[in-house]
Amino acid sequence: MTFIKPGQNVVIAGVGLIGGSVGMALKALPGAPRIVGMGRNPERLQKAVELQAIDAYTTNWSEATANAGLVVLCGPVSSIARDARRAWSERKSNALLLTDAGSTKGTILEELVDEVELAAAFVGGHPIAGSEKSGVEASRPDLFRDRLCIITPSAFNPPENVAQIRSFWEAVGSRVIEMPPDEHDRALALTSHLPHALAAALSRLVDPGMHHLSAGAFRDMTRIAGADAELWRDIFLHNKNSVRKSLDEYVNELLNFKKLLDNDAMDELAEWWDLGRRHRKSFESPAGN
Repeated sequence: MTFIKPGQNVVIAGVGLIGGSVGMALKALPGAPRIVGMGRNPERLQKAVELQAIDAYTTNWSEATANAGLVVLCGPVSSIARDARRAWSERKSNALLLTDAGSTKGTILEELVDEVELAAAFVGGHPIAGSEKSGVEASRPDLFRDRLCIITPSAFNPPENVAQIRSFWEAVGSRVIEMPPDEHDRALALTSHLPHALAAALSRLVDPGMHHLSAGAFRDMTRIAGADAELWRDIFLHNKNSVRKSLDEYVNELLNFKKLLDNDAMDELAEWWDLGRRHRKSFESPAGN
């Protein structure tokens, strides 16, 4: 286990779906490290112990970092930089490493760059896994198995820190790639953040009185609108510039469709649809995953 030294703990701050699944995946490893949950709600943390997502818990950062080699920040993106600073300020060793599971990266790093040692110890991570469900009850040990995890090293990170965080995400089952933080945020605005906004918009548009007239298309398009509102509020605001750009591109695509429709452009409408169909088919193929 190359991401921590023998006898060190892994701290999971925010033991919900992602944090709980991290804990379960680590506990399934041979010679698993001790997993300490960090949070504000003792009842929820005790539930995580009962579900065997963590071994112990605390609501105190000083206690959490007492024997920690790695802190995994799994709370809302609005809390990650704050919790990283708190964990770092309470550290017992300068060898402590930190990573996160947040869906945005640029704004988090911007909040840490003033503390050079902390910025060096923090290597952003984003496992492309999860669901519209939330809470530790939805956790499972195979959530990250063969799923992509993007790590976003910065100019502050020594290569050995990046290697250790890569090793950690691989240990829980992920396929790891590296991207610059800003490139990550631009890509995820299109592939994740925009689809969530569109799902909510369509769900808002359709009156519940019409639900009995819907079938697979509405169900599939709006499934992710069932996700946590505060979680997605924070993601949208933390990646505001990239989300706005992706919205502009999407609106332009819809306006192009509207123009073809207004002009009764039969061949062009078929071509418009066919490109989307081919892109979707590519996504479903092994090369597209």
